[in-house]
Amino acid sequence: MNTNIKNSVNSNHRKQVFWQIVFPIILAVLVFLLIALSLTLPGFSDAVQNERFANISTVLLLLPVLFTLVLFLLIFSMLIWGIYKITVLIPVYSQKLLNMMTLVSDSIRYWTDAITSPILSIKSWLSVIGSINKISGHHSNH
Repeated sequence: MNTNIKNSVNSNHRKQVFWQIVFPIILAVLVFLLIALSLTLPGFSDAVQNERFANISTVLLLLPVLFTLVLFLLIFSMLIWGIYKITVLIPVYSQKLLNMMTLVSDSIRYWTDAITSPILSIKSWLSVIGSINKISGHHSNH
């Protein structure tokens, strides 16, 4: 039973491969050859027609190159425009950033001074008291 199913599946697969892959490729190659023959056979006798087909094929060969060049021209133009916009906007926003950082720095300095000033004032009063004690202690020993 399994062999019959396998054979049936393989047969269907071979048919599908032929009709979906091989046949369209053969058909496309035949159409291409017919077009090539129809363009070249009459050209052997007529030099003017040869020149005309040479001009047509030159244009057809240049079209993809021109399309690619136009695409790159558009990309580079957009990059140049973007760089111009960035160079115009950078000084404005860098000044705003500098102002904000200055404000943050001033706030940090203010709050650190506010937090540390009681501690420093206590230490300074203690050192003043200590120096007064040392001075009065030296004078009393004399």
